[in-house]
Amino acid sequence: MYSAVHHQGRRLYELARKGIEVDRAPREVVVHSIAVEDVAPPRATLRVVCGKGTYVRVLAADLGAALGVGGAVERLVRSRVGPFALRDAVAWAELTQGEDDLWARVRPAEAALTDWPRVDLDERSAAAFGHGQAVDVAPADDGEDRPVRVYDRAGALIGVGALSANGRRVRPVRILHADRPGTRILPA
Repeated sequence: MYSAVHHQGRRLYELARKGIEVDRAPREVVVHSIAVEDVAPPRATLRVVCGKGTYVRVLAADLGAALGVGGAVERLVRSRVGPFALRDAVAWAELTQGEDDLWARVRPAEAALTDWPRVDLDERSAAAFGHGQAVDVAPADDGEDRPVRVYDRAGALIGVGALSANGRRVRPVRILHADRPGTRILPA
């Protein structure tokens, strides 16, 4: 009940805080691995590698129920999300002290999309894509309706799109509107 999943337009945790419990449908999730790292009764330390949408607290409760001992999460550390690892994170103290080299550690937007296929557009197609139009992809990709990173001729990320027409077209899903050299600024 203490999750951000919606039920009739409200988050489950909002209902739970009011003492309201509703039936929740089971959800299919992907768990790549569960490794037992330490056992010191009544506690155990597990390393879970899972896909998005997996509620580790529910997984712990389900494992405990299956073992007949009950289970709850005492401490949860997310050590990696996609390409971002905890070991590469900036400590709060570094942020609040305003160290000069923080900008050197900021990654470009496409760092979050490294596992998505890349589509490069010529100048005309990039302009049309930037105006919200679906454009042809050459050569055609082998996917349909899957997310892709979309770049202009200069190699700049201009947005994300979804392939259609058997990978022959890409339609905009999100367009990045960053100030670029040469951007026209019209008077107010």
